[in-house]
Amino acid sequence: GIVKFLNVTEASSMDAYHSFQLLSIVIPVYLVSVVWFAYLEGRQLFFSLNIYKVITGSIIAIFPILFVYFERTLFSAILGLLFSRLCALGLAFYSCMNGMRGLFFSFKREECKRLLSFGGWITFSNIISPLMVYADRFLLSNMIGANQVAFYTAPAEAIARMGIVPGALSRTIFPLLSKSNQKSGNLAKQAYKGLLIASLLMIIPVFIFAEFILAQWLGEQYGHKSALIMRVLLIGFFFNSLAQIPFSRIQAYGYAKLTAMIHLVELLPYIVLLAGLVYMYGITGAAVAWSLRVIFDFLILEYYSRRIGLK
Repeated sequence: GIVKFLNVTEASSMDAYHSFQLLSIVIPVYLVSVVWFAYLEGRQLFFSLNIYKVITGSIIAIFPILFVYFERTLFSAILGLLFSRLCALGLAFYSCMNGMRGLFFSFKREECKRLLSFGGWITFSNIISPLMVYADRFLLSNMIGANQVAFYTAPAEAIARMGIVPGALSRTIFPLLSKSNQKSGNLAKQAYKGLLIASLLMIIPVFIFAEFILAQWLGEQYGHKSALIMRVLLIGFFFNSLAQIPFSRIQAYGYAKLTAMIHLVELLPYIVLLAGLVYMYGITGAAVAWSLRVIFDFLILEYYSRRIGLK
């Protein structure tokens, strides 16, 4: 069903079908490793976490390429991804065992209740958020064909990789905000300043030289067709980066339900807006829809984080 919805060509349909089957195994492996690495974030052991992330990031980048080198199919790439994710899972397990030792398999009822209460809403939010992040790819593939999606996904994936910087900052300040008894927002203001400078330093040169970067990276065809897409997405990226601060602030104060409800309210209007703009403007419409959604997301998160800070 997914393969048909994506409008994959008949020649690639079986490869895509088996790839999705294998991908269903990759997802739980990835989720467990994320939970185990979160232990280091909670303990603010960011130096150790960064070392592990560099190792796992390199593994995840290299092995799919190696597998594709021997057989140029999507299934081989996913097989390489599965192998690399299993390696990352083993490293994540080691990182927890090294810190928790005998407490790794301990169970506390009260802690379990708190985890399910707070973590349940975070899980709900983390289910809805990827739906909005990747809905553009699915709709584009269905409406204009899978062969055209690459002109959108190339700049979109580049923007996603740039998101490592604001993502790292949000994970850093989350435990600090959780421990802070002062809700004056001073820490958030400092984080805003740092993130604003870092984001602009990344965005400005990429925005100016978007066509050149894409042409050198992927070829002249991408430089011509995808430069505008990248520039539109960069506008959204700026606001999405800033949104990491109010998002972390709201969750650090224990209002995980609020962020989940915000994402739920955004979902349907975004899908409708996305479908309409893709129908009218193709891949450019998808970029505009994504940027408008993250701008609105930043504004509403900032509004509620300020209200919470005044309580």
